[in-house]
Amino acid sequence: MRTINNKMKRFARYMVTADSRAQAARLAGYPANRARITGHRLFHHPGVQVAIQEERERLQKEWGIERDALVSMLLEAHRKAVTATEEVAAIRELGKLLGLYAPQQKQVDSVGFHKLEQLEQMSDSEFVVNGWIGC
Repeated sequence: MRTINNKMKRFARYMVTADSRAQAARLAGYPANRARITGHRLFHHPGVQVAIQEERERLQKEWGIERDALVSMLLEAHRKAVTATEEVAAIRELGKLLGLYAPQQKQVDSVGFHKLEQLEQMSDSEFVVNGWIGC
């Protein structure tokens, strides 16, 4: 395993509970204007992947929640859902938990961007304007 620094370890801890890679990067102390790219890079780092898995296992032991119990809780939440939004949220979480969502790949048109540094300096809002959400 490649060694990782303390900031990368913080990213791994936040990645387990954050809503997105960008959010985990911001919470770990990385610059907000580069959070999307930084989060993507960190998530794919071999050492960070190991740290994320270790953090997941630590939380499972600490909270005593196993995958089967979580599935049961989500199914119960779906059964008790009052609105379609609540039903969809429970279904979406079940899909994520069970690994049913394949990572989405998006073709990025790089016309006008000749250097990685240009992309790294773009803010999240610039990605939104260019339609690069989910990259």
